Amino acid sequence: MTQYQNWSRADFKSVIRRELMDTNTKWVQDPELNQYLQNWLDDLNQEFELTWAINTVSFTNSQSAISLSNLSPQPVRIDAVYYNGFRLAGRRLQQLEVLNPTWRNQGTLTNTQDTPRLGIMYPDFNTWLVWPTPPNSTNTGSTTFSNVFVFEYPALLSFATDTDTSGLPMWTQWCAKPYVCAKVYQRPGPISDPKKAQRYWAQYQRSKERVRRLWNYYMPERYRRLLPATQYEWNIFTPPPAWDAGTNTATGT
Repeated sequence: MTQYQNWSRADFKSVIRRELMDTNTKWVQDPELNQYLQNWLDDLNQEFELTWAINTVSFTNSQSAISLSNLSPQPVRIDAVYYNGFRLAGRRLQQLEVLNPTWRNQGTLTNTQDTPRLGIMYPDFNTWLVWPTPPNSTNTGSTTFSNVFVFEYPALLSFATDTDTSGLPMWTQWCAKPYVCAKVYQRPGPISDPKKAQRYWAQYQRSKERVRRLWNYYMPERYRRLLPATQYEWNIFTPPPAWDAGTNTATGT
């Protein structure tokens, strides 16, 4: 088992138990470790949003709202919603009241149905409201509507079984050990040790800084020529230094 392979939950627990010197499960039971590992997943992906999901949802005729609990995996937050290739504008419910004060009483009247332009979180942050209401028919006049909405969002991750992997990049998995060890030594019990908990928590904070740096540099180097308004047009054929290292620029040899 190396850092260059995706670890399963069983692999995580094996590493952590060796660190805790509890390979015989004398002090810490599996359900407790499972909960701490889930908490680690939540903490890391909510802070860095490393793993995203795309979900396609079909609305029925005249439907104007969808429960976000139907999305799988569950979202940390909703980043973007698209309808027929166009991104809906996110608005608060109060802004919708200003745009159309009578929208609550309009129901699904035909004259209120139009191409959706707004998405509103309503009323309990678990329901996504679309306004205006999508067309009652998939074909209205000369315009064809698919009534398909595409949700993009950072996903909540979970271990369903011990064979499941974290769903995070491989270079994040080493920070799971200090997080779980800090939680184990922090809680009351026969191996409770506040000083060890503090040391492991400090180690976890340092490891998160390493995750932040790797995340910032995860993409390959972006050559300056790809940035708009930074290169003159006569430099377009000048190769980056990594391509012509050691060559004579005058002779090209």
